[in-house]
Amino acid sequence: MIVGTVRSNRIGLPKRLMNTKLAKGELDYRRKDNMVALKWRDKRDVTMLSTIHDPTEKVTVITRHATTEKPVLVRDYTKYMCGTDRNDQLHAYVPLRRRSLKWWKKLFLHLYTLSLIQAHILHNKVLTQKNKRAWGLYKFLVVLGDALCEDYMQKKSEDPAEATNPEPTAAAQAIDRLVGKHFPRLLPPTEKKTQPRCACKVCLDRARADPDKDRKSRKRTETKHWCNTCKIPLCVDTDCFEVYHTRLDYITQ
Repeated sequence: MIVGTVRSNRIGLPKRLMNTKLAKGELDYRRKDNMVALKWRDKRDVTMLSTIHDPTEKVTVITRHATTEKPVLVRDYTKYMCGTDRNDQLHAYVPLRRRSLKWWKKLFLHLYTLSLIQAHILHNKVLTQKNKRAWGLYKFLVVLGDALCEDYMQKKSEDPAEATNPEPTAAAQAIDRLVGKHFPRLLPPTEKKTQPRCACKVCLDRARADPDKDRKSRKRTETKHWCNTCKIPLCVDTDCFEVYHTRLDYITQ
């Protein structure tokens, strides 16, 4: 007496059965002597062989989401399947398998997936011992991922380097531009332009601060120079570069 799953491309299976298109919940089967080949559509096609079941017999299954019918053959196999089949079933639910020419990548992902599945099984055993409901694999993976990320983010937020080196305030940035050494340099080339030009910050801020000029009449002055220290585009043929680094209020002329 046997019952189990079988791959749809195995030699000897009825071709008409394998080529049958089924809607969800439908089934089809072929019989030869005491062997039954059954194809049933759930979320995907399931192909099974059995010598002890009536393929037309169904059972009602109540889940958290819906009430459905499935063949008794499938119900019995799911109930009594051994560890290897259960592992293959869970392994298919974890989307970590990727095609790769590197054999060690396949081996690593396979072992990593097995470790997740084994951790899920052990976790459910602990819950069962505490008379708590077992978790589904998807919920376990989501909670595990959140826990790992939370631990990393907590360590990152407690990094003393970030606590002792906060981002400079606007006042601190203003003081930085008034001290130190500042020299004009050409703007570095970009992917599209070898000699890029940008709007001068002093000219732009002065134009925005002038209430007598409307937006269309404001003159936008572009320059090919910037301060290599401040990383700010500034004109060098006028007083923009000088006043930006010598006056706290560089907008008022």
